[in-house]
Amino acid sequence: MCRLICWVWLKPTARRGEGCRQSAKISLPACQALEFAATWVQKDYGVSLSELDMFLFFSKEVSIPSMSALWQTISLRRNGMAFRTTPSLIIAGALTTFLLFESSHLWRNQVPQGSWRSGSLYSASNTNGTDLLDIERAGNATLGFQKVLVIGLKERTDKRDLLTLQASLTGIDLSWIDAVHSDDIKEKGLPPAMYLEGNFLASWRSHINAVRSIIENRYTSAMIMEDDMDWDVRIRTQMQDFARGVRYLTSVDESKKQHSPYGDDWDVLWPGHCGEYLPENDDGRRFVINDDETVAPKMHQPTLKEHLAEYPEHTRILHKAGAPICTFAYALSARGAAKVLYYLGTKGQGAHYDNALAFMCRDGNLDLKCYSVEPFLFQHHRAAGPLDKDSDNLNGEHNQVRETAFTESIVWSARLNLEKMILGDTNYTMQW
Repeated sequence: MCRLICWVWLKPTARRGEGCRQSAKISLPACQALEFAATWVQKDYGVSLSELDMFLFFSKEVSIPSMSALWQTISLRRNGMAFRTTPSLIIAGALTTFLLFESSHLWRNQVPQGSWRSGSLYSASNTNGTDLLDIERAGNATLGFQKVLVIGLKERTDKRDLLTLQASLTGIDLSWIDAVHSDDIKEKGLPPAMYLEGNFLASWRSHINAVRSIIENRYTSAMIMEDDMDWDVRIRTQMQDFARGVRYLTSVDESKKQHSPYGDDWDVLWPGHCGEYLPENDDGRRFVINDDETVAPKMHQPTLKEHLAEYPEHTRILHKAGAPICTFAYALSARGAAKVLYYLGTKGQGAHYDNALAFMCRDGNLDLKCYSVEPFLFQHHRAAGPLDKDSDNLNGEHNQVRETAFTESIVWSARLNLEKMILGDTNYTMQW
């Protein structure tokens, strides 16, 4: 009955609703409901909003600050009159919510199909005509993994505050893993053949704790990142392209249903590093993303390798991992977590954790299947201020000060656009 009533009410808006469907990539009934809601708002408040505005407003696909900015805009356009909730807005919201749930292309954590193109944060393009909803799960609030785990010391509240805010504004849910100090690690608890000490021992233990948590909690997969990470504001769309690439490299069709949007035949995904090499036994397979506006110009990629420099500007490639440097952000499947915990956790290590994992990928120990992307998607943020705050492994550089904050090779840095996102300003700042 509800669907019949909705159809009768919305049938006159069908032609205009079709335009919304093409631009927002949601179902026609949902677009008609959005236009219906927008019409009611205009009638009661004299405010003209697009169907996409209404979609963002009711589905909470924008951050809380952005929603607040929308409320403020409505109030300002009413010449200072306080915004009031009316029966028409309540009905419009209920109707929109119902139809969005019914069509659920973008309900809660989904995003439209396609790669970034100028003009909107998420593109509605579908380049191959297939239903990519399975791929699109890579753009949800946990980037297609069951959890996003962040390693950080409890006392570094500065880093935790900033990363929590950054993640919230870009629609990512974080779960924190408390890092440990080397003084808290007892010799009896170390595996045999452990040669690390000091901060490097603490880093190894912290990462192994995160890996172990995947197995303890029976997560199907998890991303592990460090607490000073930065990413482009378009990361959720970037990760969908990353998922397409991983599926191509593992010979899993994009349209095939899998437990993971990245397919189910991988152990380690490494989108956050500080440099990568082609594998020694290179099979030559590449997934190439051309004309990617989220790729920094080559002149602003200080870690650009020769094999990537051969490609045109704004090109990103995915391939079997060679030996990525730095464990800024990497993901493990449940299978991969078991391999890493066994090989790097229980057997001991002489190399720093990031190098040990890179060597494990390079050498294929335990048939570890690793895939990476160049340029990287996650990178360590360099904050303005004393240099010794960059890393908890650094000491004695407090007198050296960085004047300007930056994040290497990230075009629209989320960290550098926090204020704009809080104010709902989508005219994002580029670093260069």
